[in-house]
Amino acid sequence: MSFCGSLYLRTPGELFARYASRLNAAVYRYEFDYEFSSSVTPSYLGGTGLGDEVPLLFPTGHLALNIKDQKVSDAFVGSLAAFVTKG
Repeated sequence: MSFCGSLYLRTPGELFARYASRLNAAVYRYEFDYEFSSSVTPSYLGGTGLGDEVPLLFPTGHLALNIKDQKVSDAFVGSLAAFVTKG
């Protein structure tokens, strides 16, 4: 499944980033690989799924986060906020 994820998700993103950078566009990317306790990604896929970071980035209280999840969420939100405000 990792091969399919790379083929259909990571590779097109990489190609687009390379193309945009050749046009002198600023390109920023991140990779998220934390498996949080309330993930809906099936375990047989092995790892995180597309969109697994959204509940940690925008916590709404609908999913229960354990202490480790909350620490990762706080760090993720803080990192993104710092990037947006300071570059």
